[in-house]
Amino acid sequence: MKIKRLCIGLLALLLAFPSWRLLAQSTFKSKYGSLSITASYFDLPLTVHTKAVEVSLDYETSEIILILSPTALHTGIDSIDHRLKIIDNTWVLRGNLNLGRINTTTHAPQNFQLTGILELLPNQKLTVKGIGRLEHIGGGEEMACELAFYFDLDLEPLGISALTGPSGSENLVKVRFFETVLRKVN
Repeated sequence: MKIKRLCIGLLALLLAFPSWRLLAQSTFKSKYGSLSITASYFDLPLTVHTKAVEVSLDYETSEIILILSPTALHTGIDSIDHRLKIIDNTWVLRGNLNLGRINTTTHAPQNFQLTGILELLPNQKLTVKGIGRLEHIGGGEEMACELAFYFDLDLEPLGISALTGPSGSENLVKVRFFETVLRKVN
């Protein structure tokens, strides 16, 4: 009798949470995304680079997650690079490319509007809106896509201007995620 109840319970769980949906979740990923941030620092141009952005794109929903450790950023300016190396939290951007289900067969490049939330600390979240392009590229046995997007970020809500001295439009930083090849992962 207990075995019968257990079987009925397991069957009910399978019906309530279809396993086909879990198996259908396929993504494109990369651990080597390139990112560049351009800003003004005490009225001087500053560019911050990295080639260590982890990217995951769910092509069923067009949801994207970018994960970046600030310690992987570099400017070429020792004092700023040192400050970046002591940041011990991870920055996460969770967003959507607003493409719906992404076609994984060969097709023309797709332009999109990125919307999302950038979490710098648990209590520091910024809304992100930008534009980008997704292009599928054939690569032998393996399908891949090339992703690039751009957005401006206003640092005023974080109180950054008090640290750097700029005001007005100088609080705006430009973020560019360069054409990064993402590989399909099942």
